[in-house]
Amino acid sequence: MKIQFSPISYIKPKNNSEKKHFNFIQYNHNLNFDTVSFTGKTTLTQQIKELPNSAFLSDGLRNYIMNNISQKNIVDLHKEYYAPLMYCNTLDEAKKLYPEFLNVVDINDIDLNKTNNRTVKKIANGEIKGLNKENASLIFLQKYIGRLEPLKGNEEQYFNINYHTMDGLLKYLNISMDKDYKDIIKKHRMSQARKNIWQNEDFKQRALTERKTPKARQKHSQAALLMWQNEQYRQKRIIEKQSRKNKTE
Repeated sequence: MKIQFSPISYIKPKNNSEKKHFNFIQYNHNLNFDTVSFTGKTTLTQQIKELPNSAFLSDGLRNYIMNNISQKNIVDLHKEYYAPLMYCNTLDEAKKLYPEFLNVVDINDIDLNKTNNRTVKKIANGEIKGLNKENASLIFLQKYIGRLEPLKGNEEQYFNINYHTMDGLLKYLNISMDKDYKDIIKKHRMSQARKNIWQNEDFKQRALTERKTPKARQKHSQAALLMWQNEQYRQKRIIEKQSRKNKTE
């Protein structure tokens, strides 16, 4: 569906004081996919920049994201780029506006006598409330691409069509996104969900209270030691510590 157009080293802490000042709960609170993790993974922004051109639905989308990724996240930028798609009334309008959708199949053009797709037949026969053969392909395009509405666990938004059936139907209609591109969107959403959880005061207080138990302290100590065994993470923490020290001198 892509069309080119433009609109390990292991080092232990030197002394107990370094471990003593390590706050695992605080680190877990701040950890998200848009920061450098202790495992050495690149930032989410860097992962986006390293995606091949073919991972984007079009050159236009890629350029828009690359030009603005330092100010906004990929989900917001993707939705901004495809915002006009939400105002299209027909699939033909969408194709004129976004040439990357030229190969999307219009259910209205399918010969029902030659297809074995039962869901397509149900839609064409008006058996699924809210869908018909004239609007279904456009609606799916708007939901899946335009709004980035996930399939899994979101059946209600897809007219109660189950995940596996909907996934197969989108493939049948040539509505798809690159796997690596979808993975980055998933990572961003996971990161946001984690942030939202930690913004809940009740959750934070429970977590801090649980942290004070002997079992939790032992678990956190073991996790901290494991993290310190990673050279990249350890060096990062040492640099941060030295930077704070220099500021106070």
